[in-house]
Amino acid sequence: MAGDKITLTKIKQANRMVIVFYYRPLLTIRASVILVRERMMNKSQQVQTITLAAAQQMAAAVEKKAAEINVAVVFSVVDHGGNTLLIQRMDEAFVSSCDISLNKAWSACSLKQGTHEITSAVQPGQSLYGLQLTNQQRIIIFGGGLPVIFNEQVIGAVGVSGGTVEQDQLLAQCALDCFSAL
Repeated sequence: MAGDKITLTKIKQANRMVIVFYYRPLLTIRASVILVRERMMNKSQQVQTITLAAAQQMAAAVEKKAAEINVAVVFSVVDHGGNTLLIQRMDEAFVSSCDISLNKAWSACSLKQGTHEITSAVQPGQSLYGLQLTNQQRIIIFGGGLPVIFNEQVIGAVGVSGGTVEQDQLLAQCALDCFSAL
């Protein structure tokens, strides 16, 4: 291309210099792609997530507490990206609680807050009315889902379903208490 010039650009990102060669018409696209890659690499190095071992210990604590209050539940854990890490269904727990429990954990992780905190904002006339109908109706708007926070980052979330909302919330908090003790 006769009018195009090859350009040398230096982009400073995360205390290191990235040198980019590109043709002028692709300036914006290529520079943007490189910046996104760099940011993703830097961010992925900083991401922490919950481990399976921690999830299993929380599940044991929840199962013990659920037996004490005489309720059969499903307990779920997702990692920092909302991906399923663990689902544990107690004997006699409702099968439908499997999806609800997992969706509570996913909701708490993706919204970075407890599912009980969403309830008032999604009521008719409120700012987030209808939110529960988005994301393939995966967002749960009642208690039982809590984010797991470590070093001020959401590293996963837990969800409990099978009891009353209050019981589910109590058991989700039990899981966080167990995590804090690890």
